[in-house]
This record gives sequence, structure tokens and C-alpha cells, in this order.
Amino acid sequence: MTRTGFVAAVVFGLMAHQAGAQALPAENPPASYTGTQYVDSEGCAFIRAGIGGVTNWVPRVTRQRVPMCGFQPSLPRDVARAPQPLPRPAAGVTEITIAATPAPAAATPRA
Repeated sequence: MTRTGFVAAVVFGLMAHQAGAQALPAENPPASYTGTQYVDSEGCAFIRAGIGGVTNWVPRVTRQRVPMCGFQPSLPRDVARAPQPLPRPAAGVTEITIAATPAPAAATPRA
């Protein structure tokens, strides 16, 4: 491997590591959240971005590309951690529900 190739591989590896450090919020805000900036429950800031109606939350970073954390969360912890409802199936799609069967009762030994 040439020196240039080695340097490029190291730089690419460092960039990939830094990009994955804080790429996603600890939890997504509810669909009703309308703010342009969201601070997750860990205090890291994210900015709303998206195209075509799809919302993406992009980490807010310093000029040195370090994620900005240490802020007051946008939502109370119990609201931020609330489970999101599952989307309804599209029209014409049959939803199948599988019921869990109870485990068989353990046999009691005879005396």
C-alpha cells in the first residue's frame, strides 16, 4: 500500500468513527413535535432536516465536528420515552395477529 493510500484509509476510518459517535437521538421525538431543534434525553442537540415529507434528525455539531451535548432535554423524560404507536396497515392489507398460547401446566409429582 502506498503512503497516500494508507493516509487516506486512516483519515476515512477516523471520519467514519466520528460520524457514528452520535448519529441518532437516544429517542425520536413524537410525531406531534414541531420544533426545528430537538434535545434528546441524554442532552444532545439535533436539527430537523428532510426532503419529501420525511423527517431526519441531524446531530448539531461544533466547527470541529464534535456533537453538541449537555443541553436541557426538549421533553420530560416520561414523554420522550413513551412508546410510539404502530402505524396502521394500508387499505387492502390484511393484518394477522398471532395469539400467544399459554405454557402447559407443570406436572406435579405423585407422592
